Amino acid sequence: MVRLPWGMVPNWSDTPNSAPKLFNARAESVSFKFGDCLREWRVLIPADGFYEWKTVGKKKHACHFSRQDGAPFAFAGLWELWQDEDVKIVGACMITTAPNQVVQPYHDRMPVILPRENYAEWLDPETTVERLLTLLKPYPAELMRARQVGPAVNSSRNEGPECLQAADSRTSEENNHDQPAARNRNHRRKHQQQPHLFDGLP
Repeated sequence: MVRLPWGMVPNWSDTPNSAPKLFNARAESVSFKFGDCLREWRVLIPADGFYEWKTVGKKKHACHFSRQDGAPFAFAGLWELWQDEDVKIVGACMITTAPNQVVQPYHDRMPVILPRENYAEWLDPETTVERLLTLLKPYPAELMRARQVGPAVNSSRNEGPECLQAADSRTSEENNHDQPAARNRNHRRKHQQQPHLFDGLP
C-alpha cells in the first residue's frame, strides 16, 4: 500500500497551476480523457464509507454511505505523474458513475465501488480497456446503506469519530434500500412539519 496525494494534475496542463487538480474522473469519458491512466496507472482506494450532502433551506444535511455489512471496500481510481525539467507531481483521483437508488437522493454521481472479486482484474496490466469499462458501474443498492450524520462532518477541522455521530433523532432516518415502504410512510408523516430531506437535488 502506498500513500498518494489526493488530486491529479492533468498531463495536458502546461504548468501545475494552469488547470485545477482533478479529484474525480467520469466513467463515461475516462477512456478518452484519461486513456493512458486507464490503461497503465490504475489504483484501488481503500475506504469504509463516504459522505454526500444535501441542502435543505439554509442547512446542509450530511449522509454517510457504506456497505450493509460495514465491511471495508475499494474505489476504482487512477494515478498520474506530471513532470517537467524541474518538478515531478504525483496524484490520484477516483472514478465516478451514475448513482444507485441509495445515493441518488443526495447526489447525481457516486464513486465506483469495485467488488472484491474484481480487485485483481482492475490492477492487472493485461486487462483490456473494454473489460475495464464494464467494471465502472453503480454498486448494487441492496448491498449499501445510508445513515444521516450530524453537523460535525461539515467542518474540515473535524476528522475524528464525531463525524460519524448520528443526526438528531427527530430528523434522522436510516435509508436502507430494503425498507422503502416504511421510509416513504415516515417521510409523508413529516412532510408538513419540516422540510422534506429528500426534496430537490443539490
